[in-house]
Amino acid sequence: MTNNFKFSLGYAELVSELDLAPKRYRLASFVLNFAAGVSSYAIYKGLGEINSGLSSSLEILIPICHGLYFMLLIGEGSLDRGFHRIVSLVTNLMVKLEEGLKRVVASILPFAVNIAIICFIFPFIYVGLQILSHFPLTQIFLRKINVLHEIGDANSIFAFFKDFVIVPFVLSATAVTCNWLFFKDNS
Repeated sequence: MTNNFKFSLGYAELVSELDLAPKRYRLASFVLNFAAGVSSYAIYKGLGEINSGLSSSLEILIPICHGLYFMLLIGEGSLDRGFHRIVSLVTNLMVKLEEGLKRVVASILPFAVNIAIICFIFPFIYVGLQILSHFPLTQIFLRKINVLHEIGDANSIFAFFKDFVIVPFVLSATAVTCNWLFFKDNS
């Protein structure tokens, strides 16, 4: 049985792609992630009290924005292509998993290095944003420029960062990895 696939993966290829993917679609990435971040910020009273109807609507908007962002990345800029790739993955799951497993086995060391780098970066982003959110000067500054309401707190700020930075980072890593595992050209 011959292996007709080229499974080359550089030692930081996924990490590099993780950095480049959102930049290729800057405007759409920014709009979707900012909408999710501001929605979360509002839910956590960063903008003051909001009524329960608006809060419920914003809670629905957040996963919609994240889902569209993931489809944008997995579709490499096309929501339609992203949707069809997800459907293709779900409907042909066993075949896609077999192909993905072959790719991982053929590039186990570079794949492991890429995943290790991503797993190494993530805690620094998370902890850094936690520290920034809970830093008293951040809250004072945001109140001074009328961005943080008086009833808002560090949780409001972190909620924004979570949906504007942390979740998109995880979704980007997932989309980039899925694209390499299941949809990358075999040539």
